[in-house]
Amino acid sequence: MKKIYLSAALLLTMTSVSAQSARELFDAAKTAYENGRFNESIRLIRQCEQLLGRSNPKIESLKTHVYYSTSDWSNAYLAASRYFNMAPASNAGSVAHKELETIRQEVTGKMKSLHKDHFKTIDDKRMEQANKVTALQDASANTKSTSIRNRSEKRLKSIYLASSDAAVLKEYTDMFGQSGDNKVFEEKKVYLRHIVLGDKFLEEKNYRKALDHYESGYQFIKSDTLALRIAKTKEEFLYRTAEKSNNLEDYLAYAEKYPSGRYAHWVHTTLVRYYKEETEGYFKKKSYPEIATNLTEGSKYLKHCSREMKEKYYATLLAAANLLENDRKAIRKDVIRCREVITYYTYYQAYKPTVVMEKKINELKASRKKWHKE
Repeated sequence: MKKIYLSAALLLTMTSVSAQSARELFDAAKTAYENGRFNESIRLIRQCEQLLGRSNPKIESLKTHVYYSTSDWSNAYLAASRYFNMAPASNAGSVAHKELETIRQEVTGKMKSLHKDHFKTIDDKRMEQANKVTALQDASANTKSTSIRNRSEKRLKSIYLASSDAAVLKEYTDMFGQSGDNKVFEEKKVYLRHIVLGDKFLEEKNYRKALDHYESGYQFIKSDTLALRIAKTKEEFLYRTAEKSNNLEDYLAYAEKYPSGRYAHWVHTTLVRYYKEETEGYFKKKSYPEIATNLTEGSKYLKHCSREMKEKYYATLLAAANLLENDRKAIRKDVIRCREVITYYTYYQAYKPTVVMEKKINELKASRKKWHKE
């Protein structure tokens, strides 16, 4: 029992020392970078990764800055891409995160320029060799040139396909999907990449980015399954936007687009609550036109709202009817107000029919005819 205890203590000590050493290596690599010793910084970063057995967002961020400082565009792009794949969503608003986005955009431009210059150089060399050597030598040179071109293209493809940006993936097919079968093949790869990224962002509840990738993928292959996924994500995005903003306009936008959608119950309940409270706010002022407007708007969403909220809405409707009826001066003077109070009672009677309410409605109708004659 004593030996097991000592072994466990020793293991804990070793783990602590390893973590401490990795931290020291990372700090040393950062200091080397800040002092312009870039090769030393990269060497220390690699030792840190080996000790940890993995990378992380901080390591990839530092690697991006080191490679960028040495104009190693290819490695800078790969390090930045790995950072964005690993970084948590909470990093998005930070200054460091935005700086890395700027670096990635600049490096992407450099890679495109290098790609164009690389192929021009190869083509120039091929023309020069064709004028100097025999047909056999020319064929050999052509084979070698094609091999170099293929290796370069393969590396560029891996860089582009590592991106999670929908616009960069579109550039990939523009660059490599020239025509015929090759175009179909490259577009299929990008389509599948969009699906993977869309699912990833959907799982992270980043509905806007998920939609961007699903819709971009749909441009390549018109899949019914993907069309359904896009429709569901759009509804989810609209509802979550309303839920987050808590704005009337956003809830109305969802209700108009999805009157019987997955979240209709919650959205319609929220809208009925809003119009009920607005109506009650006008009671003290006796603002009858505003009361009528809000009661009318609220009635549009009663079908899918909760039973409790429907009960509260009709209680407010009854209160509005009582308010108007008690204001005899208003309903005798204004035909519209008189019609409104009868309408309110009629709606309430349809919801909860009683003999008393029916009698009240008939009395008001009779009074209305009498007032009209006067």
